[in-house]
Amino acid sequence: MMDFVYAAFPWVAFGIVLVVVLTHMNSKKDKSN
Repeated sequence: MMDFVYAAFPWVAFGIVLVVVLTHMNSKKDKSN
């Protein structure tokens, strides 16, 4: 089970960063409009 957690952690972290960046860019775009 721990092997699965260690293997999935980089993908989870990447997904979180991707969502944060996308939401940040979307809110930034909405402000410019």
